[in-house]
Amino acid sequence: MIPVKVSRGKIDIAVVILAACSLVVLIAYTCYSRSQWLALEASLREAERANKIAEENGKQARQIADRALQEATRSTQLAERAWVTVRTVNSSGTLGKEKMLITATIQNTGKTPARIVDTRFSAHSFSLKRPFPIPPPHGKMKDPEPSRVVIAPSVTMHTWVEVEQGVDADLIDIPKVLDGAHRLYVYGHLVYTDIFGQTRTTTFCWFLRLPGTWVACPVYNDAD
Repeated sequence: MIPVKVSRGKIDIAVVILAACSLVVLIAYTCYSRSQWLALEASLREAERANKIAEENGKQARQIADRALQEATRSTQLAERAWVTVRTVNSSGTLGKEKMLITATIQNTGKTPARIVDTRFSAHSFSLKRPFPIPPPHGKMKDPEPSRVVIAPSVTMHTWVEVEQGVDADLIDIPKVLDGAHRLYVYGHLVYTDIFGQTRTTTFCWFLRLPGTWVACPVYNDAD
């Protein structure tokens, strides 16, 4: 076998070419890896952005659902709750001549029972010179023990107060009512609990137009 003689110059050229090729391959791989990393980083950013958008959309959807549920609950309660109101106020007996019995007719106009009802009812007279509205004297009501009953839907009940000459003269001045200097008022409030556990309040105010007609006051007749 005849040995092949290779010059050193050729070997050096081959080494340089090989090194150059290796460098080119390394640069190409580095560029490729860099591009892959950038693409992966962009994908992660996009995924993170999409996740934030999804979370925000989910939060908004939950808020919308919560508001819809609250509104549906409120609508159901309004439709099904008890509504206790005062229908009329009437009286029997002649003021100043005999005992006058003033009766308020209370009715539950709602669809469910008023489970607990506290009723307070009181009569007072005030000078016509006093400006209206006159604050309701709820704190001065005669009955210290509230009545407690349950009113079913469409059922009426009555509460009353008696007015008599010489009785409670500090609250009711009958002679001045009769001569037109005072006006006789009846005030009351009803506190009850509906089937949803909500405490409700109804307030009412009526006055006597002589000789015997009761008229609702322009204020203090309210319910929540």
